Amino acid sequence: TGVVPVFSATLQRGGPESFARAAQAVAGAGVVVLCAVSALGIALAPWIVTVMAPGWRADATLFALAVT
Repeated sequence: TGVVPVFSATLQRGGPESFARAAQAVAGAGVVVLCAVSALGIALAPWIVTVMAPGWRADATLFALAVT
């Protein structure tokens, strides 16, 4: 909801080309952030599972299944 006024103003001031550039920049930044968060989730999966479900650490098979 926060980007709608910005996109509307960009479209009115700069025209369709400016709007397209802004939309591409926002989409590109979103993809980069999503990839970074996903990579962190994968790298920190053992810690996250240990914090969220501490009992799973005792069962090696269940823990390995959760983090892979």
